[in-house]
Amino acid sequence: MLMQSFFRRHLKKVCGLMLLTSFIALTGCKESRREALEAEVHQGDDQTTKTFGEYTVHYKAFNSTFLQPDVASVYGFERNPKKGLLNVAILRDNKTGTKAVEAKFVAHAVSLAGQTEKLEFKKIDEGDAIYYLAPFTFFNEEVLKFTVDAHPETAPAEKFTVKFQQKFYQD
Repeated sequence: MLMQSFFRRHLKKVCGLMLLTSFIALTGCKESRREALEAEVHQGDDQTTKTFGEYTVHYKAFNSTFLQPDVASVYGFERNPKKGLLNVAILRDNKTGTKAVEAKFVAHAVSLAGQTEKLEFKKIDEGDAIYYLAPFTFFNEEVLKFTVDAHPETAPAEKFTVKFQQKFYQD
């Protein structure tokens, strides 16, 4: 509860610096927060979402230095120019609207040289918003290929696979 109120107080400051909070806006936060983020977030962008029937997987990888120091500290993430974070959230559309759902993930990042890093996700639950963050390491100008298998708890037999690649730069 203390972490939730701390994060909510600092949300506006964080919004301008990272796309991480875009998932909070998309999962039912207050309208003012959503409006503040919509200018930065291209909802439905094929590069950051993939739809599987009534489920949509939102994903984004970014440099950990985009996090404000106080936010990184609260959630236990290291801010380091050689570290990135993969953010994943699953939304489910139904008759009553869109809702964030809990999930299990199996994911890894592979360099072009074939080095594989298994990603371990940490759940962030903000009430209406549920998203998962996994740290990873990269070298300057390195391209990583990500594979994420998502298993929503509302449909545990389902497996939604997202694959993408991205080039990273050290600050």
